[in-house]
Amino acid sequence: MTQTDINWDADLPIDPEEECQALIRALRRTQGFGLFFVSCSKSTGQEIIERTTRDLPGLTIQVLTLETALADGNLYQAIADDLS
Repeated sequence: MTQTDINWDADLPIDPEEECQALIRALRRTQGFGLFFVSCSKSTGQEIIERTTRDLPGLTIQVLTLETALADGNLYQAIADDLS
C-alpha cells in the first residue's frame, strides 16, 4: 500500500464569503479578549472591518495594520505600541 500526500488546502477553493462568516462566528464565540489575524488586501481588509462592525455592533474592535515586516520581529511589541 502506498501513501499519497494530500494537500487539503490546495484541493479546496477559497470562498471569501465563507471565510468572512467564519471570522464573524469566531468573534461572536469569543469571551473577553481575543486576537485574530486576517491576511488580505487593503480594500478587502476595509470591507471586512466595515462588515464586522456592522454585524457585531456591541463589540469593541481595534485594528492593527501590518503593512511591512516587523523590523525586530516582535509582534507583541507592535501590538503594545499600537494599543498605547
